[in-house]
Amino acid sequence: MIPLSSEPASSPRQHEPDADVYRLLAEQAGMVVYDYDIASGRIAWSGATASLLGYTLEEFQLIDVTCWEEMIHPDDRAEAVTLLTSAISSQKAYNTVYRFLHKNGHHIHLHDRGSFVIASGRHRLIGSMIDVSDSRLRARALTGLLERVVVSPGRAFFDQLAQELYRTLDATRVFVGRLSDDADTMLPLAVCHRGEASVIDPYRLAGSPSAAVLHRGDGLLCCWGNAAEILPAHNAMFASWSVNTYVGCALTSPTGYRIGVLSAMFARPPAKREAVIAILQLFAARAAAEIERRETESALRSSEARFRSLSESSPVGVYQFDPHGNCTYVNKRWSEITGISYKDALHKGWREKLPPDELQRLLLAWQTFTSGNGEFSHKLRFAHPADGSTRWIQFHARRLLAPGGELGGYVGTIDDITAEMEAEAEIRRLNASLEERVAERTAQLAAANAELEAFSYSVSHDLRSPLRAIDGFSRAIAEDYDAALDDNGRDYLRRIRDASQRMAQLIDDLLRLSRATRTQMRVDTIDLAALAQNVATELRQADTPGRHVEFTCPSALPAKVDRDLMRIVLDNLLGNAWKYTRRQPSPKIEFSVANAPADSPDQGCLVYTIRDNGAGFDMKYAGKLFAPFQRLHTRAEFEGTGIGLATVRRIITRHGGRVWAESALDLGTQIHFTLKTPAS
Repeated sequence: MIPLSSEPASSPRQHEPDADVYRLLAEQAGMVVYDYDIASGRIAWSGATASLLGYTLEEFQLIDVTCWEEMIHPDDRAEAVTLLTSAISSQKAYNTVYRFLHKNGHHIHLHDRGSFVIASGRHRLIGSMIDVSDSRLRARALTGLLERVVVSPGRAFFDQLAQELYRTLDATRVFVGRLSDDADTMLPLAVCHRGEASVIDPYRLAGSPSAAVLHRGDGLLCCWGNAAEILPAHNAMFASWSVNTYVGCALTSPTGYRIGVLSAMFARPPAKREAVIAILQLFAARAAAEIERRETESALRSSEARFRSLSESSPVGVYQFDPHGNCTYVNKRWSEITGISYKDALHKGWREKLPPDELQRLLLAWQTFTSGNGEFSHKLRFAHPADGSTRWIQFHARRLLAPGGELGGYVGTIDDITAEMEAEAEIRRLNASLEERVAERTAQLAAANAELEAFSYSVSHDLRSPLRAIDGFSRAIAEDYDAALDDNGRDYLRRIRDASQRMAQLIDDLLRLSRATRTQMRVDTIDLAALAQNVATELRQADTPGRHVEFTCPSALPAKVDRDLMRIVLDNLLGNAWKYTRRQPSPKIEFSVANAPADSPDQGCLVYTIRDNGAGFDMKYAGKLFAPFQRLHTRAEFEGTGIGLATVRRIITRHGGRVWAESALDLGTQIHFTLKTPAS
């Protein structure tokens, strides 16, 4: 054990600690509370050991100092034990965070805070342990705890409790009663039957369902659908109320005595039994606390002192206002967060420490809260008095009702959210910077594309003039000086003319590619089938005499497109099909349409297909097919510039669709494209 000192603290606060009340308070706040008697070395654990650490309260009472040390994470153990030893020897507050072994085998981070107090001349370290990852929930739980402890609920408390339990559990009948001083009689405090308050006379405890509850070791009796079987003597009573389920919980005083019973009856077993038990036990704890509050005024003072001790060990700031908005209490953590002392905070002194503009906004928000309903929530920024640094504080508050239902004051919490606000500001700054960079890059890209398009258009036009001169003079030489040229000269001249014509064709294709991107689209509903038939007719007229191409097409294919751009698409696709079937003795070309498959990225659209039985190509080169200047056949096999399909892809993309190909050597090619036209 750690050596203990019995010397008094320099400025202790007098009060009478009570571990059981700590348990009631801490269970509702999700805390584990300990009461460490320094002189005797005894440690009493209480609170939410099950929900926080996985142990029942009885199991955790077996955890002594040695076990506590062993359950601390090895990396944190030495510091935690050293701080505790130092705190005990100096009789100062104990405050640390360490990892603690949960019953299920993993470690959780606990914030352990303890304060020295003197009760009946005995020195004690009273503190709490809480999971620091859940601070906001702790703050809300503590706010509710303060409401139940500080405000006296009045004579109507038990009627309200029974009504609230009836509504919460959807019960048929709720009963709360306390034992007489001789423990022979049950004194009803409230009865709610089918939503209405009822009055019943005191009755003898012996043989009653209440007696069965009080005599159970755990103080809990559950009859799920079989109340008449477990309590057969009361079968007629259950039948008269049309109930078959009875759940009763003993009211236990902070000192461990059973002082009454809280029960609920149901027409049928509730679906969520564990929840019903937990809620009933919670209400039973409140009812027992209220009964104890009525017993003596000294219990009230002790409860208030214990609340203050628990508040002082809280990791969040706690404050109380009277109905007029005067501050009546702040805990130590509140002063640490705000830099305002307890004395300066009382009444309206805290207002003098805040910047005028922030104070004005806070008071306006407070006025809105006090004149309406709901809870108070406000963020405030100010310069901390200690170092002048900018701090952000989150205020929360709720109303406290007096026994008669009138406003009794306000209770609230504060959190230091400086780190959170700074992180949000940094995220906003990064987002703004990112948007600015994206906009800048988009503008640069747009300018580059515009320059590229203008360059392509200008170069194409500027190249036409010398090409026309080359072609014209070559033709003049061929016509006027043919006799003066030998066969080689004539061949050279023919090659010059062919090259200039190919260059002219390439320029024309480049212009089409540029126009496909630059031209403003004029979308209208047209018949693609009719347009395809026109293109096919022109191809037949320009084809080799005697060649017959079988072309099939639907009678009508309406689509909302740009007519001129789609003419370019069909010119290229049908022209390619005509060209690459040149060596096929029975050339066939088909223009068709179908709904996209349900599992395709084009689901819900129409897929247009131009299919031929021509030369085809190896699909391993399909990725190059729609790139500019890429050709899969030599010029000796098939003429072309490699610009046509690139132009097709740009036009289809502008229509919101996509284009792709399927092919095999000597088995023909299928070119598919979509236009985001809704499927039939």
